[in-house]
Amino acid sequence: MKAYVVESPGGPFRAVEIPTPQPASNQVLVKILASGVNPLDTKIRAGEGGHAKQPLPAVLGMDMAGVVVTVGAGVTAFRPGDEVFGMVGGVGGLQGTLAEFVLADATLLARKPKTLTMRQAAALPLVTITAWEGLVDRACVNAGQTVLVHAGAGGVGYAALQIALAHGAKVFATVSDDKRSIVEAVGAIAIDRHAAVDEYVAEHTGGEGFDIVYDTLGGAVTDASFASVKRYTGHVVSCLGWGSHSLAPLSFRAATYSGVFTLLPLLTGVGRSNHGQILHRAAELAEQHRLKPLLAEEQFGPNDIARAYDAVAKGSKGKVVLELYRRSFLASAVVGLDAFRRRIALFDFNQPTSIPKEKSMTDIPNIPLTSHHRIEADGVHVFYREAGPANAPVILLLHGFPTSSFQYRDLIPRLADRYRVIAPDLPGFGFTEVPAERGYKYTFDALAKTIFAFTQALKLTRYAMYVFDYGAPTGFRLALMAPERVTAIVSQNGNAYEEGLGAAWQPIQRYWREPTLEHRNAIRAGLTLEGMRHEYSVGIPDPGLIKPEGYTLDAALLARAGNVDIQLDLFLDYANNVKLYPRFQEYFRTAKPPLLAVWGKFDPYFIPAGAEAFKKDIPTATVKFLPTGHFALETHLQGIAIAMREFLMEHPEKMVSGEAVL
Repeated sequence: MKAYVVESPGGPFRAVEIPTPQPASNQVLVKILASGVNPLDTKIRAGEGGHAKQPLPAVLGMDMAGVVVTVGAGVTAFRPGDEVFGMVGGVGGLQGTLAEFVLADATLLARKPKTLTMRQAAALPLVTITAWEGLVDRACVNAGQTVLVHAGAGGVGYAALQIALAHGAKVFATVSDDKRSIVEAVGAIAIDRHAAVDEYVAEHTGGEGFDIVYDTLGGAVTDASFASVKRYTGHVVSCLGWGSHSLAPLSFRAATYSGVFTLLPLLTGVGRSNHGQILHRAAELAEQHRLKPLLAEEQFGPNDIARAYDAVAKGSKGKVVLELYRRSFLASAVVGLDAFRRRIALFDFNQPTSIPKEKSMTDIPNIPLTSHHRIEADGVHVFYREAGPANAPVILLLHGFPTSSFQYRDLIPRLADRYRVIAPDLPGFGFTEVPAERGYKYTFDALAKTIFAFTQALKLTRYAMYVFDYGAPTGFRLALMAPERVTAIVSQNGNAYEEGLGAAWQPIQRYWREPTLEHRNAIRAGLTLEGMRHEYSVGIPDPGLIKPEGYTLDAALLARAGNVDIQLDLFLDYANNVKLYPRFQEYFRTAKPPLLAVWGKFDPYFIPAGAEAFKKDIPTATVKFLPTGHFALETHLQGIAIAMREFLMEHPEKMVSGEAVL
């Protein structure tokens, strides 16, 4: 099997082939899909961290998530194919997780939470165990207690906040000013890390002190913890209390101190089952959407090991995880490893022949079926596509010009195993019918009014939105109408900033300035089959990837009597979207919805600056660029589906059922 070895302090990671171990009694062989990187890992690489007892050369890495391959005698909790996570090696002479496989003590493992991806799960073990041992095992945190966590936006601190909150405590966290929003987002009260101890103890406890103080930093923070704990019943916990400290402040408060040394079970072999039990409890919290990791924005693959370790050594914001086998990792992130392979074999016919063929029709997995409906809303017969469980969180897919919900035909089943996915055709597009007697005025205000009425007709009270092109000004208007309904936004080349308008808009902008018949007819000339083919292929490195049915259907629907003039009216009205951009941006700043911008970077209409601009108003927004054009789903369907699923699973606290919440 392949493993990555560091042979000397500060040395490179060298890929080597070593024998694949076989499980003995009470052991499990795990295929590693993701390996978490902790600060201690970087110290071991540097030849420091002697307490970890991991002399070089060695395979590093303590945390992992993966799939069980085989189990040894006596193992009953796991079987091949189970997805698991744990802190299993990398110290005490044990092989680490920077390898294809790892042999793990079964008691160290727990089943991976279904709500987390492999990348997320691999970020949890060390920090979660450390936080849990301090708060639950040592300090016995209870509902109603006050808990202060130092460095609440750090790895252990962020886990500690969520564990304390899950136990009903009132939680405070010291943080730098730029990280206040991180701890406040999970329900903790932020305290400036530079504030004087006496000041924040007086402000938040009336001078009594906190019931529990968790020191995750050591040094002077340990001393500050001794001075801020409640008299008599207070409890200070530290995972870095390794220096020399005066016990006088703690003793004069008649309080208690406990140290946490998370590596001890791995080093001694004693107490390992407690780690597995903690992770089992942590998985339950994760599946209740009460525990999640804080991940670094950048993702790292098997060619980025040294860069990932350097990022952690320099102090990355969020946990760094290496996706060692990204193809397998992505599979697990979507629907589980084996199910993913079978489903993608059915979706994509150019898969390797190594994927086993189904033996019979009964072996074919449940690919969610898409149904097609019409419903009256705002006097319009709205056509829509739908798939997924009726009680699942809702994703509303809003298309753009010149498309319809047809553009989402392959995305819908890739989301519908977990979500209720609904894709309407906007008035003037697709198969939505507007009665002539309705006297419909085709403006973006009118489109949004109709789609808002559509959501009410379906009784959708909460939904995430995927917005593309025209879907963006439509969807952002929905957010202005009812911001409390929007759980998250995925913008695929859906613009809200003037800097995002590319040079391809110039003919239309000229029409805005001078709405003459000449300028209208100049745009009309492009609304043909050849014009639609060009719309789809511009910016695509390989136009041969574009399937003809999309632009052919668009052109056929566009050719219906009166439809070209509908589109020209909307081109003219798009100027009013630009006037609304400041209101959209104000919504982003105030509501701060979770936002993923996934952008075709060669789009001539909505250029990359529009994607980057989201971060001005939503600093936590995630921006991903794809080497494609405007119609990114035509070339990068699978990557977008996976990015969406991972993004939505990282924000599960808002993704509740779209039905009324009483």
